[in-house]
Amino acid sequence: MAEHLRRTHGGLDILVNNAVLSPLRSIDKTDRGLFAKAVEVDLQGYWFMSSAAADLMRMKGGGSIINIASVAALHPDRGLALYSTLKTALIGMSRAFALEYGGEGIRVNTVLPGLIETRLAEKYDEEARASMAARMAVGRLGRPEEVGLAALYLASSASSYITGASLVIDGGLSIALT
Repeated sequence: MAEHLRRTHGGLDILVNNAVLSPLRSIDKTDRGLFAKAVEVDLQGYWFMSSAAADLMRMKGGGSIINIASVAALHPDRGLALYSTLKTALIGMSRAFALEYGGEGIRVNTVLPGLIETRLAEKYDEEARASMAARMAVGRLGRPEEVGLAALYLASSASSYITGASLVIDGGLSIALT
């Protein structure tokens, strides 16, 4: 992929990392195989994609890397310890990359969505979704396009002085949980 982007486009301007493996398991039911697979998807993939993207962004004089994490990084939930741990690590990774690549015009930020109307949210029954929505300041689940618009902002020149930041998009759930 990197070679294709180099030859075809002369580099890269924007990378949005948005892969996820979110196993619902208690800590004691998390085996080594699942742990390794989750690390591979939720952290290692982001790391190496970001590193390759930074090389391509140098060719263009800078760029923007946006890592999609989760509000679970700040507010873990039972059964999601591994997921929460890796999303927390992703915030640290984003900040480290922002520091290391900032002088080269490469900005790295993290988006932390709350519960968004996706297939994951569909796993909850209607009553559970309504209960979660009631806990949010805005009284509803988020829409996928709201996360996309946040990423668009972080990719644009409107956020040219923002790097190493974590943007929470959770309808106010975080403030309700504090």
